[in-house]
Amino acid sequence: MTGLILHPKRAGLLRALRALLTPKEAWCKGAYARTAGGHSVSSSDESARSFCIIGGINRITEGVDETVRGSLTSILSRAIESICGDHSIPRFNDSATHEEVLSVIDTVIEHVES
Repeated sequence: MTGLILHPKRAGLLRALRALLTPKEAWCKGAYARTAGGHSVSSSDESARSFCIIGGINRITEGVDETVRGSLTSILSRAIESICGDHSIPRFNDSATHEEVLSVIDTVIEHVES
């Protein structure tokens, strides 16, 4: 993740993503978002209560310029690739533990804030 320059707004969005996914029940696998009953829904659906990484990014960037969403996705993809050798955020999310997901987000936040 060398040479990474991230605008402070994006760093704040990474912290928001971390906060959104911190409660274990707020994180999911196999769908962008799920209702409290476990049904797959859009990350923008008002009934969504848990999110995968991509769903969380979509949720926190609603109404934000599309390039911001793209840059968050890109930096997380690069971090995941450097840690586990695969750049696919959905594959990582669906095979990782909750703690591993939070650890990757923490690593990116530490890197951009140092």
